Amino acid sequence: MQTKTIPFACLLGAVAACGTTDAVVGNPSTGGTDGSQGSGGSAGAWGSPDALVLTLPDGPGASGQDKADAGLSSADGENCGISRNEMDRIPADLLVVQDRSGTMRHDEKWAQVTTAVNEVVSQTQSAIRWGLKLYAMPYPSDEDIRCFVPDEVTVPVDFDNAATISAALADNPPTSDASGSATPTRFAIEKALAYLQSVDDGSPKHILLATDGLPNCGNGIMSADDYDEDDEDGAIAAVAAANAAGVPVFVVGIDIGGGGDTLDDMAVAGGRPRDDSPRYYPASATTGLVEALQQVVGSIPTCTFALSERPPVPDNIAVDAQTAAGVTVRIPKDVTHTTGWDYTDATATGIQIYGTWCDEITNGNIKVVEAIFGCPDQVIP
Repeated sequence: MQTKTIPFACLLGAVAACGTTDAVVGNPSTGGTDGSQGSGGSAGAWGSPDALVLTLPDGPGASGQDKADAGLSSADGENCGISRNEMDRIPADLLVVQDRSGTMRHDEKWAQVTTAVNEVVSQTQSAIRWGLKLYAMPYPSDEDIRCFVPDEVTVPVDFDNAATISAALADNPPTSDASGSATPTRFAIEKALAYLQSVDDGSPKHILLATDGLPNCGNGIMSADDYDEDDEDGAIAAVAAANAAGVPVFVVGIDIGGGGDTLDDMAVAGGRPRDDSPRYYPASATTGLVEALQQVVGSIPTCTFALSERPPVPDNIAVDAQTAAGVTVRIPKDVTHTTGWDYTDATATGIQIYGTWCDEITNGNIKVVEAIFGCPDQVIP
């Protein structure tokens, strides 16, 4: 036997809508065929179910023609009333590009960074693939190279990376040594972009640049005593190039005493500035840095889901969420992107969930998100 789950709307006027010849209808909670609720159904569910199980005879039934012969409506040769589709969540990749220049030793800045990053990453590591790239780094030999940035990242992006990132920050604090003590922001962004472009995981990618000063190393990545050459234009251009390549850059300024205009320009060039002044995310003390990081994370689309196929009727689809308590609730469609769901683009192959619904997914209160594809001219109850 073949089993298909179809929207209840297709059965309200079975002969006219979807047909029921040679079909046995049962409660999806129990698989029963006698109309009883069973132990798995919720109170009142049998009176107004979201979908029912339709059991068809064995034999050929995979083709669109066979489905039509069985009495099912079709759109574009496909069965319109298909089963609930549990959607795959598309996580975001977020690479922290963290300045570890000599000035980060002052005023407890590094301790603030470590505490804030640890807190925010640990809160969101199941929803975001976090990674870390520190700059500048000591040159592998004993040469006094202050602007060196390696090709490799410090921690590759992945889920559940809080402990690894925390250890990397603890093991690589800024020091008073000259080697690796400058601020080669241009080279750090360029190499961060190259790394993310090499990560073929299908996830949207972002850079979070956290720095406490103006970019230098204008004389090149191998600068030593001449490291202090200004490189503001180079850094802004590198950020703009990353954004143009589809990797937007968030800019966080840590206890910025000067150079705010440059960070503003970088934030705008990165494509993710704040609406207010300053355009970069300002942070001072641990609480301010935590708030800045949370604002960045809150603006990243972490509630994007891929549909297994384009719905036969894109305007007739419902999105349901199953809570941790096992309760199914309907998420409303919201084209204003305030609180609800909408298609990610005109292809109707992805769904983005917004507002408090996304918050419930991120904090684990919603465990499963499903799409229900409806029949033409039928409302999904």
